[in-house]
Amino acid sequence: MKHREFYGRSPIRLTKKEAEKLLYTGKGKDIKYLTWKEDFEIVRYENNIKPGTAKVILRGIGTHGGTRTITLKIKPAKKTGIKIIINELLPN
Repeated sequence: MKHREFYGRSPIRLTKKEAEKLLYTGKGKDIKYLTWKEDFEIVRYENNIKPGTAKVILRGIGTHGGTRTITLKIKPAKKTGIKIIINELLPN
């Protein structure tokens, strides 16, 4: 799976496609990816706003019991250039 870069500004949330690439059963040719909301659910996110390490806590449904914690790296937000235009000079 191609990884998306996360930058701290707003809460990080995984897309359905990203979440479904996290958990699987089997090996080699027999890998079966689990389906979100059928085989597992996202219980909560932790530290998912500021730069650092965020956590996604997942819980299996039905025969896929148990929990799993996935970590994500959040990079500092990219700084945007600020352009200031002065249209007229103001008197002191």
